[in-house]
Amino acid sequence: MSSLAFVFAIFSVSNAFAVDCTTSKCHGDLWSQSIQKKEVHGPFKAVKNAKGCVLCHVNNGDPLPQDNAKIPKDHLRLVNARGAKANSTCLACHDDIHDRKHKVIDEKGCVACHDPHASNHTKLLKAEPTAEKQCLECHKETAKALHQGKFHTGDVKLSACLECHSPHGTKHAKLLKQTGRQLCLSCHNRKPFDMKKTIADNSHFHGETAENKQGVDCLKCHESHTSAYASLLKGKVLSASGQSARSKDPKSDFGLCFQCHKQVFEKTSFRNATTNLHVLHSLRKKKSLGCFACHDPHASKNRYLLRECF
Repeated sequence: MSSLAFVFAIFSVSNAFAVDCTTSKCHGDLWSQSIQKKEVHGPFKAVKNAKGCVLCHVNNGDPLPQDNAKIPKDHLRLVNARGAKANSTCLACHDDIHDRKHKVIDEKGCVACHDPHASNHTKLLKAEPTAEKQCLECHKETAKALHQGKFHTGDVKLSACLECHSPHGTKHAKLLKQTGRQLCLSCHNRKPFDMKKTIADNSHFHGETAENKQGVDCLKCHESHTSAYASLLKGKVLSASGQSARSKDPKSDFGLCFQCHKQVFEKTSFRNATTNLHVLHSLRKKKSLGCFACHDPHASKNRYLLRECF
């Protein structure tokens, strides 16, 4: 049965109930308090004479407590009203949730985040629409990391989380709105980090192979949420001029690059006779150069990602 047919079918039996939920001693307070809030659930607005209530509450759900003689046996009852079991009621109308659902929907239900009747917050959210209240209450490891490093967008906002993730579900892993590089390029397509133009203007890319001419995924080198290093890098990279803080072990200054390019200080064709020119340029005590002095980390018109001028 379609969502619309379901709603009309339920509405058609609403006249069978003579109870006025809005004026009853049991639910009158819920109505009077909820209707004053900034956002009221559509069906709840239509609650007069129980026509709104019946859209979500029916009398063939979980059995009612038998020890309360005041409750009629045919009283309205939300089908499978316990936590995630109530989802079938929500999804009868809100049927645009993808198969890859947010884990909390299956484990605790829509009502874990949303109030089914009314709220003073947007989207009927139970708590303030902030990253701390909506996302980081559950994603504690991410919360811990955010307070120890530099955040992706500069500060922790719910809107920042929703730039990349859907709160309900998507076709992609980790609730991402798009996959791989396309997600990154949806924002990094303008100055000062116009990577879409960088890719379009060049012919050689970081990590390109015969099978993958576009090179490695952005997350090979960058963290997605937070990092202790500039540009959300996953490790240390000496600045192009070599003037950033040096370590006691010079090779550790190239930690990120060396995760893949371990051979440059031993096996390399960049030599003057027997002199390893990578070592000559990078490991000098004075005026040493970072990798980016000669190589572009993303793309170039030249092999080895060499810059036009260096």
